[in-house]
Amino acid sequence: MYIIKKFATDPYKREHQYHYHHKSNTKKTPPKKQQQLNHQATQHHFHSLTQIHSYFSNMQRNVAMSIFQRRFLSQPKRAQELARRVVEPCDVFLNHRSMDTKKTVATLMYDHLKRNGFNPFLDNKTMKPGDKLFDKINRAVMECKIGVAVLSPRYTESYFCLHELALLLGCNKKVIPIFCDVKPSQLRLVNNPKWSQDELRRFRWALEEVKYTVGLTFNSSKG
Repeated sequence: MYIIKKFATDPYKREHQYHYHHKSNTKKTPPKKQQQLNHQATQHHFHSLTQIHSYFSNMQRNVAMSIFQRRFLSQPKRAQELARRVVEPCDVFLNHRSMDTKKTVATLMYDHLKRNGFNPFLDNKTMKPGDKLFDKINRAVMECKIGVAVLSPRYTESYFCLHELALLLGCNKKVIPIFCDVKPSQLRLVNNPKWSQDELRRFRWALEEVKYTVGLTFNSSKG
């Protein structure tokens, strides 16, 4: 609001002059208070700038980390995932005599299970050069969910066949026998002098267990 004030001046000049000034509704802020307000405004402005700088710094850091991970960590992650799949516990342990069934029942069964998403264990397919024979087999037996024993005419002559079978049953794994070109009554333990009495006892027990387990039959001459 503007107010006109009349006041006296030099007599030689005009008798009256008019002075215009703006009348404010607010009181004038004391100098000390004004300094404090200015200081607070400056601090607020500085704080805002700091927040903005921090925001963009974090954003740049996140972008840089994302690029770094995408470029340098993606391959190791894929390698780790692949390694995890390779060392994944097997679903089905295929117990068989190589010279009898590797080229027929065992390999066909391995390929069929693999195509249907299972992770079977077959020595010549799963084991790699440098693997410890007993360590690899024992670990696969203990980690598998089920065992399939392909019993053939010369099955009982193999130490590894009997060892795997006894270990499967000793670990309380379910074993499905497949009698390939042999009848259960024809399976008899061979008294190999190289085997200890404890091994012979374990093998005899395992063989008797599997002979009286309901299984499947396969005649290789008929396919």
